[in-house]
Amino acid sequence: MFFIRSAKQIGNKGYILSAFISLVTCNSAYSQINFTDSANSTKWPFGISGDTAKFKRTTTAVFANSTNPLKHQFQLNFNNTQSKVAQFNIDLTSEINLSSSNLIEFGFIDSSSNHKIQIRIGNTLDQWQLLKNDTVLYRGPENEFNVSKFHYAFDIKIKADTLFLHKINLQYSTISVDTLLLSIKFKKINAYLKIQQYGTSAIGKISYQYLYFGSNKANQSLPEISQFSQIDNQTIMIEFKKPIQQI
Repeated sequence: MFFIRSAKQIGNKGYILSAFISLVTCNSAYSQINFTDSANSTKWPFGISGDTAKFKRTTTAVFANSTNPLKHQFQLNFNNTQSKVAQFNIDLTSEINLSSSNLIEFGFIDSSSNHKIQIRIGNTLDQWQLLKNDTVLYRGPENEFNVSKFHYAFDIKIKADTLFLHKINLQYSTISVDTLLLSIKFKKINAYLKIQQYGTSAIGKISYQYLYFGSNKANQSLPEISQFSQIDNQTIMIEFKKPIQQI
């Protein structure tokens, strides 16, 4: 990533930069943090906050593991993203029949307006729902999640006022796609993963093997440099193979 003191554009591909160069772990194209977590790591990734003590990390999965038998909620938060385009991926397993008491929710919050969009799995009709600020906007097919165990990969993308939802049933190799127009336009997207749990039989029965939240993966590749030359001790000139799109 380049920390730029000053820049002068040459055409649509070249820039003269007065800068110093440093390696960082965020996506410079979107000025945001990308969160990736998997069971391969025994430690929580930097920046994930919330009720981490109520999750158990193992070498195979990260389990929702609150020991409270009463109905309650706990969650992981993914903050500090600064883009109106975001992607959420999760490889998720549930070993209980989800319901209005035991459910999973993926939430997306526009930090500039506090509007919230939620994808909730689990209710009395065993379906998924789309909600805005806790009000139901759309319901999926009834009995889709009327199973004692499922293993799904969810791929959720938000781009301004549109939500794209891919649900991949990894047990039966089926996929469904929904494209939903939202009534709000996101500007800065934060996210969370929420679990509602009730009863001792639900403890440790919801887990994920992989999780990602951040910029749209299709747009993460860095521009390819065609020419790089030093003008003086504090200035370099970079020319890219393709025009740079301003974000």
